[in-house]
Amino acid sequence: MLDINYIRVNPDKVKLAAEQKLMDIDVDRLLLLDAQIRKMNYQIDTLRGKRNTLSDEIKTAGNEEKRKTIVKVKAIKDELQ
Repeated sequence: MLDINYIRVNPDKVKLAAEQKLMDIDVDRLLLLDAQIRKMNYQIDTLRGKRNTLSDEIKTAGNEEKRKTIVKVKAIKDELQ
């Protein structure tokens, strides 16, 4: 099994090697899916960071601000699901 980093850096070599071994592999599709997964993981990490920051703000916020922040945290939680 090849490391995905190797495939990202050397897609032509992987295509050629697969062709020589008579393997039907769509390397371009694999790289497209990999890019989508990495983008989604980045978005998830960003949302988690925002959620954590807002959760910390709840501790020091006043009553009205606390309610607004809790609503924002719940919205982020729903988006993550």
